[in-house]
Amino acid sequence: MCPSEPPDALKAHKLAELRSVLALAVQEPHADLRIWWQGVLHGRLLELEAAGVLSAKDSAAFAALMQQAFTSPLPPANDPA
Repeated sequence: MCPSEPPDALKAHKLAELRSVLALAVQEPHADLRIWWQGVLHGRLLELEAAGVLSAKDSAAFAALMQQAFTSPLPPANDPA
């Protein structure tokens, strides 16, 4: 993506990237790494919001999607699977 890309196209591209990373993160078999991925994704949301690529509403919607995805029946952190 280039900096001269229209804002809506950039936003759509970044949300697609986040969804792709989220899909990989929730499949992580190790709970501690899933927690790490959550932090990475939240940090990325903050960066994109601060840069004006995502609105607060966009970030909140994706954060809710993340919460739902990570709240599936997976073993808790530090517990043996």
